[in-house]
Amino acid sequence: MPLMPKKISRVSLVIFFIAFVALDQIIKMAIINAGAEVSYNRGLPVFSEYVVVNVVYVAVVVLLISLIALGRKFFKLNEPLGILMVLAGAISNLFDRIFRGGVVDYIDLKIWPTFNFADVLIVTGCFLLIWAILSRPCRT
Repeated sequence: MPLMPKKISRVSLVIFFIAFVALDQIIKMAIINAGAEVSYNRGLPVFSEYVVVNVVYVAVVVLLISLIALGRKFFKLNEPLGILMVLAGAISNLFDRIFRGGVVDYIDLKIWPTFNFADVLIVTGCFLLIWAILSRPCRT
């Protein structure tokens, strides 16, 4: 049984994208406004912070937008959600880097580095993509 219905509209994907980014940003604003202690993930050297990290973000965004635009030519129907989740997480963290000076991390499990909802989206999206690729029938 596929993870998603046989057909998902682009409008639904856009709604999910906006909802994911908005939810992450709303949580971050609520945490900051409440005065909670947050990690701004600013430990990288200046060169890495402003050049390497941002180039990687731009490359990921361009790649994922290109993949979504190509759509049905390359993907099964359950793969757009994974791409969408990675893109939403990357955009939300990029928004933090541009407008807040660093990524706001607020989930601290004490046994793992501090992270945020956007990071959860990125990791979950990657797992969905890996699962979709590994579940493809073998071509012989």
